[in-house]
Amino acid sequence: MGTSFQFAQFIVSRIVLGVGVGGIIATTSVWQAELSRAETRGSHVSGFGIFCGLGLAVALWIAFGCSYVSNSFAWRFPFLIQIIFPVLVMSLIFTMPESPRWLIKVNRIEEAREIFSRIHDTSIDAEIVQREVRDVQLSLELAESVHLSAMFKMGPQRTFHRVCLAAIIQMFLQMTGVNSRITRLLSRLQSFFMFLYYLVYVLGFLGVPFLYASEIAPVHLRAAVCGVSTAVSWAFNFLVAEITPVAFTDIGYRYFIVYCIINACCVPVVYFFYPETAGRSLEEIDEIFKRSNTIWDPVKVAQTLPKGTLSQFLAEDGKLEQSEHMEKAGKLV
Repeated sequence: MGTSFQFAQFIVSRIVLGVGVGGIIATTSVWQAELSRAETRGSHVSGFGIFCGLGLAVALWIAFGCSYVSNSFAWRFPFLIQIIFPVLVMSLIFTMPESPRWLIKVNRIEEAREIFSRIHDTSIDAEIVQREVRDVQLSLELAESVHLSAMFKMGPQRTFHRVCLAAIIQMFLQMTGVNSRITRLLSRLQSFFMFLYYLVYVLGFLGVPFLYASEIAPVHLRAAVCGVSTAVSWAFNFLVAEITPVAFTDIGYRYFIVYCIINACCVPVVYFFYPETAGRSLEEIDEIFKRSNTIWDPVKVAQTLPKGTLSQFLAEDGKLEQSEHMEKAGKLV
């Protein structure tokens, strides 16, 4: 966009950039979640949201500084400086490890063991590594169809239920009011509280929806579910950007009351419908939804289900032996 000389060129460049940004936002949280231990996954993936907020702040300050320039450099430089970060990512991407769950999915088991051993900082033959590999294999064996249409079906895994949870929490993320643009002058006290609100938002809520979507999605549809949730986030971001100028013109400060009501509604929705996932493996979280029959059940199941491995859960339910028999039968065939 920084080299554009015609409006059409600028629009096409913006579309290409938007597709790229959407893709990296949808996949980064999935990659981080699948490469993190259960006890550190929250802080690792939430850091993604913090750095998103930091990047936005840096971009806005650069744009503010360039606003004092009277020539085309004022808008070209903020776009051109962004080239640094994609080049940095492209130069490092081949050194980044693959997701062990994806490796198991494509039957590259030894590579997955190596990644799990590095994640847990232990030997490749350690019990925890073998358990992680076995749990992922079991999860994939018990998974339903990998077609994208499965996202819109409930089924035994309650896939559509999970998609809705991921989408709704992204909606709440954008409807907090942080994304509103105020063109009028604010007093110093008002400005202070706006900055304070945004700081708390970035450090607290911003990364959570991306983390949660990557946690609750079934392994075979994790990228797709996160993509849908990210699309919902951008859709509501666009909605807020379009509505805000008109709303401030028509109802003034009362526009913030709308966001106060939405934020208040967010609390009971999260409390009653979103199960706690902290400290659980992705396979354990998958099991929470498999044991749920209604939209009210996941929270109750998460509260009563002891932490353990997928192998333990299946053994208790008598499904592990059945799964092993099916696996052996498949090999004989």
